[in-house]
Amino acid sequence: MTLRRLNASVLSPLLVFPIAWALTALLAQVHLLHVQGPWSTAMVAVAIAVPLAFVAGGLIGQGIATMTTAIASQRQPTTISERTFRLILIAIVAVGLLEVAHQIVRAGTIPLLSGSIDDARFSQGGPTILLVNLLTVAAVVSLTKPRDLLAREARFELATAAVALGAFALQAGRGSVVLPFVVAIVARWLYWGRPSTELLTAGALLAFLAICFGFYLRTYQHPTTPFEAELFGEVLPPLPFFVKPLIPAYLALTTNFVALQGIVDHFPTVAPFGNGAYNAVAFDSFVSVSRNVSDVAAARTPPWVTSTVAGSFWADGGFAVLVPGVAATGALAAGAYAAAARSLSFRWSLVAAYLLYVAVFGLYTNLWTQHIDWLVVAPLLLVFGAFAENPHAPPGVVGAAWGKIRRMQTRSSPPSAPLDRDPGETSPAARDGGPRDPRGGARRAILAGVAAIAVILAAGLIVQRTLPEPFQLTRTMRLPDSISRADAVFTDSQRLAENTSVWWIDRSGRTAALHSFDPSTGESDVEARFRPAQGPGSTDFDIGPWVRLRVPALFELRQAPKRLYITVRRTDTGKTVGRYSLRIEAPPPGLHRSFGIAAFGGSHTDLLIVDRGPATTRVRLGVFSGESRFKERIFGGYLPFRGLRPNRWSLEFGELAGGPDSNGRRAAPRPDVVLIQRDPDREHANLKVVPGEVSFEGFGYQRDIEEPGDLPPNRIFLQGSWRGAPSLFEVVPDAPGGPQLKIFDIQPPAGFL
Repeated sequence: MTLRRLNASVLSPLLVFPIAWALTALLAQVHLLHVQGPWSTAMVAVAIAVPLAFVAGGLIGQGIATMTTAIASQRQPTTISERTFRLILIAIVAVGLLEVAHQIVRAGTIPLLSGSIDDARFSQGGPTILLVNLLTVAAVVSLTKPRDLLAREARFELATAAVALGAFALQAGRGSVVLPFVVAIVARWLYWGRPSTELLTAGALLAFLAICFGFYLRTYQHPTTPFEAELFGEVLPPLPFFVKPLIPAYLALTTNFVALQGIVDHFPTVAPFGNGAYNAVAFDSFVSVSRNVSDVAAARTPPWVTSTVAGSFWADGGFAVLVPGVAATGALAAGAYAAAARSLSFRWSLVAAYLLYVAVFGLYTNLWTQHIDWLVVAPLLLVFGAFAENPHAPPGVVGAAWGKIRRMQTRSSPPSAPLDRDPGETSPAARDGGPRDPRGGARRAILAGVAAIAVILAAGLIVQRTLPEPFQLTRTMRLPDSISRADAVFTDSQRLAENTSVWWIDRSGRTAALHSFDPSTGESDVEARFRPAQGPGSTDFDIGPWVRLRVPALFELRQAPKRLYITVRRTDTGKTVGRYSLRIEAPPPGLHRSFGIAAFGGSHTDLLIVDRGPATTRVRLGVFSGESRFKERIFGGYLPFRGLRPNRWSLEFGELAGGPDSNGRRAAPRPDVVLIQRDPDREHANLKVVPGEVSFEGFGYQRDIEEPGDLPPNRIFLQGSWRGAPSLFEVVPDAPGGPQLKIFDIQPPAGFL
């Protein structure tokens, strides 16, 4: 059987997946939603690389299957007794049903009957949920083994499949209900021959109805959320009635490319690659460092979170992971299909049908690495199928493993008489030792696949190198010499101006001068002179708005041993407009304290305090309300990391990242924690922004800046705006020729009309 003949069937993964991917990618160019837009160059490259890598890997898998699998001239029959077969079905269905009951108890409700299906579905979980896959195995095998599903003899198998599918329906999982039907149709096609047109039509109709019904059932539960409001208010009304049932299928396919585009644009432009963390999520119960790529998509393209088979691969390493990863999925799916087509065996028909489903499901999400189910279902189908073919001497790798187990058991027991073989049964030797194709064609397929992967990988890496990695230095300005003697340098942490001014305090004796520098004009002024408050302790300064002041206010923060004193001054005269204090003791040795002024919870300016330094404790953040004159703490907690030693980390507060809150809704701007890592072992300094909108629980940016990693500690980094866009300012007090201001664009500046 040549590879050309092998892939002439519509069931070949090397035919189905590339065609389905290409058609879906073209369909995604029809835009119905506001979130859909033109693709970037990197996204186009990913969309092209995925099917090519899948085909290349599939050639390798089929080549290996061709070299290791004998060609059968006729279908291999199953010899397991009906009684034994049904007892096994009863046993695995019983275990699966018990686990479904356990998941319902865990969720506290039956998901299908819940008022919020999504909340109930996602409250299920835990390692034992893998036992639910036994119902998948039972349903697939029950629907595949009988030659005639409508015959009287197949009623038990139909009832078993109905029970398994009914349990899945109670869990409100559309995919888990559709999967056994689709896999069984493909498995029957491979094993018994092409099903009737009526059965194929019924299966397609059932899958379509399940998608359509489930989609509208879930969306009607949330008619006022942003997507549902757009769908029911803008997308559906102008469409003809007969087109509306097609919308769920359109959205089920194309929105995954919306999420994929968000992932491709996010890594490594905004955040560094995960280096394996995003593909370890299937083992989340066992690997604590795993991350879910859907969480990133939820922040960038809500509510679309599934980013096809390519999403997690790209997030972990770009083309370096994407191409080998997709090629491996192609090798598994196409190799199993080749083994089924050549051997005509029950076991490989089951496995090939299931892996084909998993591969095509890559249009939706990456079941290979985001879920562990296939690692359970595929081996179980192979084992169950092998024992169904011959319960006494299972063929293939299952038989080899079973033989070793039997030999280990017989070492401590007297030898028994050989088992009688059914005279009509084909021996394993005859079955597995039949003629094989010439090895030349298989080797050429493997070499072609390897060469194609190398070419695709090289081309992808070339494209990837064009992605902007570090934030680029866009402008350098000369600063006045007085900033090199400054006690404090700061900016307004709330982006109120199109071009943020840089402020600093320069002392001379008991008098301090407040200076400002406007980056849009390059002009510098002395705004005010004043005498700072006297007393023990260290003094910090910051600037921000204050109630009833038309000019920015200067905040003088003096940390005494037992209290923190805050003096608010006018920036134009230096006149004091308020004095406040709160009982906060000075930090102990080894703990570094940073202060910031910004509006955290409303219109008033609030005080932010960060304690950091020790490697044994997490960084602590507290926010004190300006409305209460800094008496009331309105936020307090620990950030999700330790250390941040001042000699390696610069810390600043500012509105830099923005974005939705933890529920995906557009949030009122809050100050972010802006961190710059200076590490001599890194090529570049690294910017990390922890957004206030999500209560400082994740990163909005993690990206290098165009500065070396061994920057000296005296470099000052500030939040700013330049030409209306969020920017990072760097003050270089000891630059050759005088102090400098460097500006790094975090977002592109506003353009011209």
